[in-house]
Amino acid sequence: MAHEVGAYLCSYDTVTVWHLRDIMAGKRKLVKGTDVKHIDVPYYEHLRIEDMLRFAKQYPDVQQDLPEMEKETLKMSRAYIANIINTLVGKDFQNWVKNRVD
Repeated sequence: MAHEVGAYLCSYDTVTVWHLRDIMAGKRKLVKGTDVKHIDVPYYEHLRIEDMLRFAKQYPDVQQDLPEMEKETLKMSRAYIANIINTLVGKDFQNWVKNRVD
């Protein structure tokens, strides 16, 4: 899917067949690799994957791109999750990260 469709996906060893199935069926949103806005989120105590996901729960668009089951999402890379949230939320996420760092 990444090559043929241009989808932005996490690495092949963490993406699940169920998440790919949901994207293909239209149950999950597809983010194109060319649309991704990369962000570098430092490894600080209050910037864990769980913290980023808790922040993102208020944005339905993000929930439509990540896997339905949180267990699947937690297997994905930190950078992938941060980039998806930054792409779909933008400035609000960047400000949230900055406030956590400060």
